[in-house]
Amino acid sequence: MQLTQGSVSAAFTSARPTARCDALFRWLALEQSLLTHPRPLALIVEKLAGTLDVDVAFVGETVEDAPETVRTLAWWKDGRHVENVEYGAAGTPCALALHGRAACYPENVTELFPRVGLRADGMQAYAAHPLVSTSGDPLGLVAVVSRTSFADPPLIRRVLRDLAPRLAGEIERVRLEESRRVGLLWELSEAQQREERLLDSLRERDTALREVHHRVKNNLQVVSSLLALQADSSSDPVIVRLLSGARTRVSTIALIHTTLCQNPTASTVDMNRFLQNLVDNVRRTFADLTSGVTVQARLDPLTLPLRWATPCGLLISELLTNAFKHAFADARKGTIDIRLSVQGDEVTIVVRDDGRGLPNDAALAEGGGIGLPLIRLLATRQLRGALSIDRTGGTAFTVRFSPLSQPATS
Repeated sequence: MQLTQGSVSAAFTSARPTARCDALFRWLALEQSLLTHPRPLALIVEKLAGTLDVDVAFVGETVEDAPETVRTLAWWKDGRHVENVEYGAAGTPCALALHGRAACYPENVTELFPRVGLRADGMQAYAAHPLVSTSGDPLGLVAVVSRTSFADPPLIRRVLRDLAPRLAGEIERVRLEESRRVGLLWELSEAQQREERLLDSLRERDTALREVHHRVKNNLQVVSSLLALQADSSSDPVIVRLLSGARTRVSTIALIHTTLCQNPTASTVDMNRFLQNLVDNVRRTFADLTSGVTVQARLDPLTLPLRWATPCGLLISELLTNAFKHAFADARKGTIDIRLSVQGDEVTIVVRDDGRGLPNDAALAEGGGIGLPLIRLLATRQLRGALSIDRTGGTAFTVRFSPLSQPATS
């Protein structure tokens, strides 16, 4: 279904700005047309313009051989989609976003665009946020422009920030598909093409499964953004802490599906690669609090199907997060050692820290929280393994399970 500003309901347009923003992210999570539409970015920028009440909204990607040039992928202006163009961003606020910095000019922005026709259009306000790949490389930007000053610049910056991962995911998907298409055309000989036809059915199934993982990852990122918006709107530190914990767990599951999208096969997870990315993500989350903590990871090669990889990833994320939050809460320096070993059909996970140590079970029970109960549930119920805790010289959690000898709990 093609969406236009005229089709936006009166209830949506008359709602408070924050309510409209919440509605935007709910729409991103639930709108079925985004799954099948040939140009989902066009639908998103149209909705974005209506949400923020701006005259222009667009998504652009960087041109490979000209990094200061933007190629628009979806462009909504004055109530309609317009033809995509390329333009030079050097010397303009767009260049800030292309170099990884958010830009927001609530008024009098025309003087900053000497070579772009904003002045002729009477544009006054501009905001943009960088789009970055899952590996940290710049992809482009999402921007909004208005003929009037922005009424709520912080809200606009927050919406662009939380929308950016979803848009970056769409660009990555398109680029990946194009890269595969070009690569196949280059490499396939006539004989390989005949063989390719015999494998079409299997490839279509794998592509469909990869697309499912990609969509799940995108929707989980939307859920993470919604949790972030809710946390931003709360002044209760307990609620903020609970929402942050939930967001970390959702992000871990999203990272699993990101790994599945990038794997040679879309049905198994390279746990070595996944855990290295997981450690980096958790470290960045707690960087301000634990700059003196060193993380050492010794990981045997291991590939797991999704039904095992998800509880295994959540378990390690929970153990690592708890170590950062509690073992080194007093800002002391120390080490977290992660060990993943495989012997026969048995997998052993050890997460050890030399921090201040884990309280006894009674103190833990009085402290509340779901950290340790969740760890026990993941280890014994989901992985059907054995959990042991060593409180000597810090804390060490050891989990042993055998994924090849039994089915995982769904």
